Amino acid sequence: MTQNVDILIADDAKLFRDFVKSAVNLVKIEANFIEVTDGRNLFSAYEQHVPEITIIDSRFPNIDVLDFAKKILEIHPIATIIIFVDSIEHDFMKQSTALGI
Repeated sequence: MTQNVDILIADDAKLFRDFVKSAVNLVKIEANFIEVTDGRNLFSAYEQHVPEITIIDSRFPNIDVLDFAKKILEIHPIATIIIFVDSIEHDFMKQSTALGI
């Protein structure tokens, strides 16, 4: 029996959330999707579900994405966090790489 993977998708764009779900389903991964559309709810959603994978938009509203990632990695050092960047943001890339993301 295959165990479902919990995947938290944090993006205010429904189109992107749907794209991620379609891509995961395409590769035949059985997943439970937790969707968050606003940064004010992100940390509580993470704590409630403790997903295996968190996928987040680098420009997610109402939260500093790197601060969120740092806080999560302090609590769960082996957390898998994927941050989508829609353009080359050199400082953001350096900071996220320094966090191990």
